[in-house]
Formats: sequence, C-alpha cells, structure tokens
Amino acid sequence: MKDSKPPYKRPEDKSWDAFLKGVTPLKPQNQIPFALAKTVPVKKTSAPLSTAFEFEREVKPLPKVSRKDIKRVHLEGRLDLHGLTQGQGYAALLKFVEGAVAHEKKTVLVITGKGALENPETLNKLLPRWCETNPLSQLVKSIAHAKVEHGGRGAYYVFLRKLK
Repeated sequence: MKDSKPPYKRPEDKSWDAFLKGVTPLKPQNQIPFALAKTVPVKKTSAPLSTAFEFEREVKPLPKVSRKDIKRVHLEGRLDLHGLTQGQGYAALLKFVEGAVAHEKKTVLVITGKGALENPETLNKLLPRWCETNPLSQLVKSIAHAKVEHGGRGAYYVFLRKLK
C-alpha cells in the first residue's frame, strides 16, 4: 500500500511543511504583473554600468526615513534577491521598481539576505548604492532597513516616488 505523502528524506522537511501551513499568498492587489507594466521614462546616463558596478560620481544620498514612517509601513510588493548574482540582482531590482512605480505602489520590500559581513560586495551592501544612482535614484524616494518581522538587516523597505 502506498502512502499519499512523500517520504521525508531530511528532518527539516517535516518542520518546513508545518511552517508553510500558516503561510498565505499575497493578495492579488499586492502582486505586480510585470508583463503588464508600463514603461517608466528614465534618463539615460552617458556611461553604462560596468560589470564591477563602478557608479558615476554624482551620487545623491537618499533622505533618511523617519521612525514614524517605518512604524506605519504598508507593503505593496515584495522582491527576494536571495541566490542572485550582482548582475541578476540589479536587473531584477530595476525591473521590479519600474513595475512598482508604474503601478503607483508606494512602499515595497526587497529581501537581500545579510550576506557575508566582511564582503563589501554583497547585495545587502550594494542595494543602497544602486538606489542612490541613476536610473534607480529617479524612482526611489528613500530606503530603510526592514523591521525584524520583515527580515531586519537582511531586507529593505524601498519608498517609491510618484510618476509625474
């Protein structure tokens, strides 16, 4: 007689399945269908990004976010960059932010993971620099580390600008 459930190969599989029972998917209004996203006009920079992500010198620091804004944050989208390379992460972030701005989202969550603390080139350390340079600086109003329940130091709240 065959069991309807697959046999567990690792002890953590059972606890993972138990954890997933309490997870609910995002509501349809919080999901961004990228295939339907409008193109966002972005000024082109004269020099393309190199593979080493050497950014242009005119970096504008993003304004700080108040504790009040973080306390009342309402997430309208989520992007998980775990396991991506720098190039893949940047491309995914740009596409995600463009789609979110086009759909008039105000705040999204970008999960980078903490990465190796001694490595300055982890996605966690690169994301703020990416958001301060073109073309993302035209779309991002500010960023802040997420609250613990949303990923803490391994995630960022990205506050988006409105399209004009």
